[in-house]
Amino acid sequence: MFIPGKIIKTFKTKKGREIIIRYPKWEDLDEFLRYINQLSKEDTFVTFSGEIISKEEEGRVLANWFLAMEMGNKVVLGCFDKEKLIGLANVDRDLSARTRKKHIGVLGISVEDNYRSQGIGFELAKTIIEEIKNKIKGIKMIVLDVFGPNKKAISLYKKLGFEVYGVLEKGLLYKGKYISDVEIVKYL
Repeated sequence: MFIPGKIIKTFKTKKGREIIIRYPKWEDLDEFLRYINQLSKEDTFVTFSGEIISKEEEGRVLANWFLAMEMGNKVVLGCFDKEKLIGLANVDRDLSARTRKKHIGVLGISVEDNYRSQGIGFELAKTIIEEIKNKIKGIKMIVLDVFGPNKKAISLYKKLGFEVYGVLEKGLLYKGKYISDVEIVKYL
């Protein structure tokens, strides 16, 4: 059962900051909006690349997340430094082929610029992998796409037991250039 705001874990970063990993709640809407627009503006190794998200759009996203979590098809965990959202991870059951792919979870993860390289992405990924085992029934594997030049992310996922299963050359448009899309998997 999805419980908004439920704390899953607390830990300390490499710089000694106490961080909370928890489920989102409605009161987080403004913070989620700030976070996603900041990531989009940064135009880093995420799918957002400069577009501005409105509060109405982000509200719809949050509502859809809550519904998908209630139905057992999604887990979303936020990483907070006090009340500030600094990282986000989600796993969605792949329903693109109706029941044929529902054993696959698709992972998305991001960490705010000033908090990278402090062990947050590792803790967030490790925590969400454990959480989906109880929340998304029948998941047998987790997949995600990584931007080819993002060697730090590829290394992090390998430490978590992921392996590369494919590379689509020129599969992603990033800052005006086509780069490789590295496809990775972790079997549960």
